[in-house]
Amino acid sequence: MSLNSVEVSGSSAAVWTRGACAGCMSEKKDQSEKDKKSFENKPVMIMQLASNAPVPDSSGNEEDANEGGVLVSSTARRSSRGSAARGQKTAIVSSGDMLGKLRLQLYQEHNFSPLGQRLYLGGVELSENESTLESLGVTAGCTIHLQNDKRGASKAEKTK
Repeated sequence: MSLNSVEVSGSSAAVWTRGACAGCMSEKKDQSEKDKKSFENKPVMIMQLASNAPVPDSSGNEEDANEGGVLVSSTARRSSRGSAARGQKTAIVSSGDMLGKLRLQLYQEHNFSPLGQRLYLGGVELSENESTLESLGVTAGCTIHLQNDKRGASKAEKTK
């Protein structure tokens, strides 16, 4: 609740109103943005794209699977049992992790060769393996797009 001043018939009075004041709301928003950029052990979505698919841009536009080669449409009907969409993986990371560590995690958990991984955030390729996820703009819960280049893939990946 916040205390606001109102004027009624020439005299002012203090009135309690529901909701937070503008300053509190701004402070809460700033803290939320800070928490989103600096995080520990939070999920990041990895959306696998077909090798010939265009990479979605920062506006979040994804083409339907029939038109652009994207393995999963964001509007696809899915079960409500909490399973990930086909082609979507989850990686648990921290903002201080290096991009190279994420690549290694994708190899260990999903068998995507680090040499064949092309990772994109907002349409921009992530290539600096020594950079932290925070410095690359990765936030908790965001979606990173993965194109798996078969030239760098292991034998097991090529036979899939």
